[in-house]
Amino acid sequence: MKKLTEMSLQELLNPEGFACDCGKTHCALPLKYLAVEKGALNKLPEALAALEAKNIFLIYDENTYRAAGSRVEEILQKEGISCNALLLTGSPRVLPDDRQRKIVADALPADADFILGVGSGVINDLCKITAADYHLPCGIVATAPSMDGYASNSSAMELSGIKCTVYTTCPSLILADTDILRDAPFDLIRAGFGDMMAKYISIADWRIARLVMDEYYCEEIARLMIKAVDAVLESLEDLPLRREEGIRRMTEGLVLSGIAMSFAGISRPASGMEHHISHFLEMFALASGRQPGSHGLQVGYGVRQALKLYEKAAQHTPTEEEVKKAAAGFDAAAWENAVRRAFGDQAEDLIRMAKEEGRYLPENILARGLSVVKHWPEILEIIRGVLAVKERLLAALDTMNITDSPEDIGYTKKEAADALLFNRDLRARKYVFTSLCGDIGLMPQPE
Repeated sequence: MKKLTEMSLQELLNPEGFACDCGKTHCALPLKYLAVEKGALNKLPEALAALEAKNIFLIYDENTYRAAGSRVEEILQKEGISCNALLLTGSPRVLPDDRQRKIVADALPADADFILGVGSGVINDLCKITAADYHLPCGIVATAPSMDGYASNSSAMELSGIKCTVYTTCPSLILADTDILRDAPFDLIRAGFGDMMAKYISIADWRIARLVMDEYYCEEIARLMIKAVDAVLESLEDLPLRREEGIRRMTEGLVLSGIAMSFAGISRPASGMEHHISHFLEMFALASGRQPGSHGLQVGYGVRQALKLYEKAAQHTPTEEEVKKAAAGFDAAAWENAVRRAFGDQAEDLIRMAKEEGRYLPENILARGLSVVKHWPEILEIIRGVLAVKERLLAALDTMNITDSPEDIGYTKKEAADALLFNRDLRARKYVFTSLCGDIGLMPQPE
């Protein structure tokens, strides 16, 4: 059988899936219809017919209606396909939060048999979570190559002020028309690029978590992601010029990231410490009543911070004495006070998750630290693998004007420092590189 890295996007959609040496059978279901190409929107009637979708609940916002929503409505009307449409509004943009989730749910027609979004990240996430809530299939007409969640089985939601990954459903249909995507605001193209550059970090974090925490890992999926990132880097010069091939390659990579997450059943193939930085920055914005910055640009900023931390770790060799000292010296009360200082009302959920997990019990810190020491030669090899592409990644981020300045994406230096310091506290039981650095004493103590 072919390796995953040898398959086309269409081959990866095989409904029978692929038995893998990792022990899982990888399957992208329910994704059945995918087109990333020039003129893909014209395939909408064919796709809906193949999925036996007859009563469409169509969702868009003001921007995505102009980008493609009006054309989608025209196509549905011309084909005589029943459609109820919902226009989401927000100032200055729609957010994937409790309020919008309720608006979508309240507007869902009783006879709808398919939810179709027109948009990118937020619209797609709201469609997927509503589809999961009501056991309906869903699809998306992409309007920007801005994020990697098109084909994932999860939604990035802001629930009770906390940025959460909610496991939902994979779309049955994705149409990504490069004629539409090329016209997206350039900041959204830059955001998609930032999201793609994260994969070197997310894969390294995943490989390290396998060693330290004995976490599930699949080398085939990891190689699939790295190949997709390399393809985007090879087309870098096309992106500022909005050339079709570069936009198509990046969109394919972003869709492939979602497929990889569905294959793994977790977000690991596409999300590591760099995504945690982005999510914490968004939480700071929400807590202060600001609009969050662009997720992908924040992720690109997070890649730069991750590379610095990887470089710092490469200069260090942890010892048993150091990790014993780190475990004994962790001040849980000081940590709780620091979390409350940084996150305000959002802090209690973060503290609760850490306590339920036993994350900062001295014996657990020590066990993780000793595991790092035991596996350090293998971990150092992974770190050096990331640093081998460091200059290439930084040059690419420079080309797309994704900088090392938090102010450029709307945050203070203090918020950026806290996003790095508390990075390991976002997800229960998710071991990222800042977790490792904390366990061996390379992270500063919270104050």
